[in-house]
Amino acid sequence: MDHQFIDLGRRNKGLYWEYLSAYSFLHTVMEGTAFAIPCFLGFGRGVSNNHCHRKDVLEKNRDIMIKEFGQGKYTEEFFFKLDRMYRVLLPTVREVCSRDFSNIDTKEIVSAFSVVWKAMAEGNKPMLLGLMAQNLQEFFEGEVREIVGSDQKIVITATALLLAPTKPTQVQIEEELLMNLEKRFGDSSTFLAFCDTVEGKKALAELVDKAGWFHMEYINDPWTENDYKEHILNRFGKHDEVSPTARTQQTLKKQQEFFRKHKGATVLKELSFALQEFSFILDASKAVIIEIRYRALALYDEIASRLGVSRRDLLLLSPPEISSLLLASQKADKELIKERWKARAVWLHDDKIELFSGKKAEELAQKLIELPEQQKDNVKGIICFPGIVRGNACVVHTVEDHKKFHDGDILVAHDVSTEYTSLLKRASAIVTDQGGIICHAAIVAREFKKPCIVGTGSASDIFKDGDIVEVDAHKGVVRKI
Repeated sequence: MDHQFIDLGRRNKGLYWEYLSAYSFLHTVMEGTAFAIPCFLGFGRGVSNNHCHRKDVLEKNRDIMIKEFGQGKYTEEFFFKLDRMYRVLLPTVREVCSRDFSNIDTKEIVSAFSVVWKAMAEGNKPMLLGLMAQNLQEFFEGEVREIVGSDQKIVITATALLLAPTKPTQVQIEEELLMNLEKRFGDSSTFLAFCDTVEGKKALAELVDKAGWFHMEYINDPWTENDYKEHILNRFGKHDEVSPTARTQQTLKKQQEFFRKHKGATVLKELSFALQEFSFILDASKAVIIEIRYRALALYDEIASRLGVSRRDLLLLSPPEISSLLLASQKADKELIKERWKARAVWLHDDKIELFSGKKAEELAQKLIELPEQQKDNVKGIICFPGIVRGNACVVHTVEDHKKFHDGDILVAHDVSTEYTSLLKRASAIVTDQGGIICHAAIVAREFKKPCIVGTGSASDIFKDGDIVEVDAHKGVVRKI
């Protein structure tokens, strides 16, 4: 069993969220697919966690997905039902979380908590299915070559076009809201005056409610009115003049033109549709999970208060542990939480979920996780959007690193997710250790036309802040210069 697990990505989260993933992999039923995750390892230190899966399971699921695509299972109805699985739970969560929890008895708190955490868990398995679609890359690129030939630049350009999103992502929804607000003002002084009016305060509050929660991810706080105010002030004269809706319409038109030109590309057309839908599921499931967290903040703050811990420390406990402590009217074990901040692991195997803390978690991770090979001064990866950029590297590991990022920096990270969205928009290029053709970095790179290389394995270890690097997203190479 040694070193059978590989790291699919690093996220800023605690033990709580990895438990939800394991619970979802064990219990969530997805209609119309044989995709399954019988084993999983989530390992973390500090704020970050590594999401690890067994190589043979990944390969089996890749083969299942290729087979199911060939059987015609990935239809509009299939994706509609998949999206509905987690989305249908939002109204219930909103209703459950609309109360004042400060005077509610413990049993009701536990009942509400059970509804919320299980709703959060529901989207994890569909999210992983969406992520695993990136393993169809070779299959997809083979179909592209069948149609456009073997010229690598043409293949890369066609791939970027055919996988560009045609449904609004949460990133696009926020961008549209921002642009609609910004276009009303000619300069920052006019905007600042507007912010002090009743209408201005209402507009900023609407932004927070519709999109501010998106920046929370798993462990952070939602954006506030002041965050958006500062963000908009920094954007004047810097953002694209074309709205996300207009860009999407342009993309859709180009995709339609491509398939009109290549009338025999039936398989490629169906595969492009499936990968776009999986990409949408990957983004949408995460958005719903994070919105559920946002709607439940008051509940979780009340639970944290009753257990005598902070909101962040609460995330070092599993849902069953939290419920048991509440029902027993006990405080959380702060020594256990301290130990888990150092190291923790959630291991799904043999139809059970085991938790490990401190040294035992470290030993389990060392035994099970395969470490990537280290290179010296350059890396190769998967091209998600073409282009060549030279500039300063900024290596981002956690949300605290956002403060050091400057407009035009080349973003280098182990992996990126929604909490990095504001940086992705400001970056001149994007480089990650993990990821594939429909990961979050790839989606945003295509939306905002940023040169992007993912799946390099070790870029965030090789490059340092301030390194002058070249991102050649025609050859898939990143190197120091």
